[in-house]
Amino acid sequence: MNTDKYIFQGFKELLRTRSFDQITVADIQRECGISRSTFYRHYSDKYELLSWYYRQYVNKLIEETEPGKYRGLLIRIFAYMKENQQYYKRLLNINGQNSFWSFLKKYSDDYYLNQIKKYREPTEVELKQIDFISVGDVHAVRQWVASGCQETPEELADFILSMIPAHFMPYLEF
Repeated sequence: MNTDKYIFQGFKELLRTRSFDQITVADIQRECGISRSTFYRHYSDKYELLSWYYRQYVNKLIEETEPGKYRGLLIRIFAYMKENQQYYKRLLNINGQNSFWSFLKKYSDDYYLNQIKKYREPTEVELKQIDFISVGDVHAVRQWVASGCQETPEELADFILSMIPAHFMPYLEF
């Protein structure tokens, strides 16, 4: 296991029993048996550690997903979140620019933007639409996690897809 994954595993273990706010970098170091410099060689703080993990996981899913299967990608992401809903419920309490939800918003923005840029530059109106869609995506996922993931991953994926303007659909490779 590489150092990044090892550090994250220790962090994830701590999240089983404590809230994110209660966990310090020193706690992560102790859990993993690593030095302060080792942690900071890899991450600037615990928020970056959290973002690293999610980015790795989603990028892997995107690579494994066939073109034209955006719905399937969403379902796989939401199924993972449902399986790990206690972890994501703890993340609900973290707010601000370094929160997981801020990361997810930016990731969503970048995904939509990059999909359009495969074909052309987006218009100013489309940039605003991307921002709006991403805020809605994150809000829907947060509400879903907060409610205990009552809907199936398929139902959440279909809801999110229903909110995307029709003219974006060809760019998302459905």
